[in-house]
Parts: sequence; structure tokens; C-alpha cells
Amino acid sequence: MSKSNLIVLSLLAVVALSGCDRKAEASNSPAPATTAAAQTATTASPAPVAGDPSVPAVSTPTSPVARIVFIGKENACQCTRAAIDASWAALQEALGGANIPIEKLTIDTQAAAVAPYRDMQAVFALPAIYFLDASGGFINQLQGEVTAEQVRAILFPGS
Repeated sequence: MSKSNLIVLSLLAVVALSGCDRKAEASNSPAPATTAAAQTATTASPAPVAGDPSVPAVSTPTSPVARIVFIGKENACQCTRAAIDASWAALQEALGGANIPIEKLTIDTQAAAVAPYRDMQAVFALPAIYFLDASGGFINQLQGEVTAEQVRAILFPGS
């Protein structure tokens, strides 16, 4: 690859990764409020009550994933916010009835909490979704706007 092609690709990567954030930082509009509860560990959905006839029995395959870390951004531009919200919805859809805890962090306000995950695998686009095993080991990561199918492929391989 020629030197000029490398320079062009580098410039495009910088623009793609930082362009949205400059708009968000230059904006005078307040960021949407998030609660502390939204940033702490949650579970995907409440477990159905055993024996309750109004709740259909949910059969979920087993997963090698024991914990998920979802990294978004509190002060995000509109396009990044749309990707974060769409990916969160896709993650919830893919989990179905699986009871896998999710830790939700923000890269701009919780940098120290995010740092260990960035050390595992770099973040190039938000959101960044880390899939971890029972011992906290890295299984896989998805970045940017993702689909429920992409998440299911990691959560339930071979299904």
C-alpha cells in the first residue's frame, strides 16, 4: 500500500472516530440525565415465578458468557446516542430470558471503571460490549451499533 493511501486511511479513521464527539462537546444542550441505578450492574430480565400459569416457561440455552459489560457514553452526540440505544435494545432482545448480569458503564464519566476493559480489548466505536466468562476472562467484544443476531452468536454459539 502506498504512503499516500496510508495517510488517507489514517485521516479517515481519525475523522470517523472523533467527528461525532466534537459535535457533542461543542453542543450547549444538556446531556440526558441518567440515574446511578442505570449505571450499576443489572440483570437482563426478572426471573419468572415458578409455577405461575400466566408466565410461560422460558427455555434458554446455556451460555459460556457469565457477565456482560456494556460501555456507552453519557455525553454523546445524536448519532452515537442512537447507536448506544439501538445496541442496548438488541442486547436485551438477544438475552431473551437468560439471566446474565450486565454492568453498564460510561466511557466519559467512569474512565477508571472502563480502563480494565479497554486493556482487554481497545475501544474504537461506542458502544463497546464485552462478554466475559465466569472467571472474568475475555470471551469476545462487539463495538458500534450491533444487532441481536450478532449478540446471540456470542451468547449462544452453535444454537
